[in-house]
Amino acid sequence: MIKHARTPVIRVNGSGTINVLPDRSSLQAGVITEGKNAAAVQADNSEASAAVISALLQLGIERKDIKTQDYRLEILYDYTEGKQTMKGYKVTHILDIRVPGTLSAGKVMDEAVRSGANYIAGPAFEVSSSAKYYLKALSLAVQDAQKKAAALAASVQARIIPQPLEIIEHTSGGGDQVMGISTAAFAAKTVPIEPGQNQITAKITALFSYQTQPAQS
Repeated sequence: MIKHARTPVIRVNGSGTINVLPDRSSLQAGVITEGKNAAAVQADNSEASAAVISALLQLGIERKDIKTQDYRLEILYDYTEGKQTMKGYKVTHILDIRVPGTLSAGKVMDEAVRSGANYIAGPAFEVSSSAKYYLKALSLAVQDAQKKAAALAASVQARIIPQPLEIIEHTSGGGDQVMGISTAAFAAKTVPIEPGQNQITAKITALFSYQTQPAQS
């Protein structure tokens, strides 16, 4: 029986990261109203929400970029000495707003508060052409894996074959986290929001074969 020699291999992980300035953002703005009468609370909320939407439209945001993310009518209760007593109603109307690159998120947040919003969350910054940058990050990840494999091979007096036998791309989901903040934090001036840079990262696992180098005399 003929035994075939096993090809020596090195398996390594590689990662690549591209830093990109975001060119668009999104945030949430809403109106929360409370009162004794459900119809009155709902009417007050509708009026205030309409004012916020109108202000956003005047600012230059298109109606297609403003959508209701959450709308709720809740009963409020008081708990005293173990007894539950209804104290009124609460209406929450939260808008999801996509901010074009021509506007600053801070200006939109400021205008939303001025027009009646008492709930703000965000902003989240995004890169519109992230797929293009992800491909570049993938290429960097392969290069990173090649360098690691070459370093490992050199440590045992060997050299890798640069073309990997196998490449596995690792994908993972996730999104920006936003936190609700009180409108009391806003001053008279526009909120100074700094977008910074977004990191677009790709991760892979690659398998390389390697060859031992003859010992030098």
